[in-house]
Amino acid sequence: MKLQVPESLSLETHYDEVIALVEGIREHGVRKENKPFINFEKLRNVGPCGALLLAAELDRWRTVRGFRHEVFPKKWDPEVLRLMDEMGLFEILNVANPPLIKPPETGDMRFIRFRSHAETIGESASDMAAEIEAMAGAIPRWNKLFAGLTEAMTNVSNHAYPKDVDYKTQPLMKKWWMAGSFNSKTNRIMIIFYDQGVGIPVTLPRKHKKEKVRKALCYL
Repeated sequence: MKLQVPESLSLETHYDEVIALVEGIREHGVRKENKPFINFEKLRNVGPCGALLLAAELDRWRTVRGFRHEVFPKKWDPEVLRLMDEMGLFEILNVANPPLIKPPETGDMRFIRFRSHAETIGESASDMAAEIEAMAGAIPRWNKLFAGLTEAMTNVSNHAYPKDVDYKTQPLMKKWWMAGSFNSKTNRIMIIFYDQGVGIPVTLPRKHKKEKVRKALCYL
């Protein structure tokens, strides 16, 4: 089975195409057939959110099925290959044949490497903040950034993966993925945190009264 990565791996501009790819990975990842081929030849633009989502789904697939991905770098766009390497895609997936990539070029957009774990790891939050500071300079209120990242990890562990839910696609229980980017032209930092849990609309009603949930989510 061949799955096609769209021209742009961006949730902002190509949401439907990216989600269709993810659904395809989820559908075929649970089958016992030979592992399908994912074609990256058309990919020309990489967004950090779309890249993290793809990495998490491939990581689940690799873990559940118990195999190592392979890369065919000659068929990739060179800049896409460089960006994916800078993000740490080949490292987090433990690919069987990691490609040799030239050192990162200077440019407006720089990516912060993927991180993933199934526990609250303060070191990961510190490393993320340190890598951002290396690119963007000192971060005001650094302690608030650290607290926000560690709280997100804790929430995943405590709430995102309830055991009494019938998951359509088996998640990697309690696992989270984190990445980020820095645009020197706009001076904008983006940090992305992702898990494969059931989501806020499912978890909040289990912990709070219905009226409070509606108010928190601005329901009418």
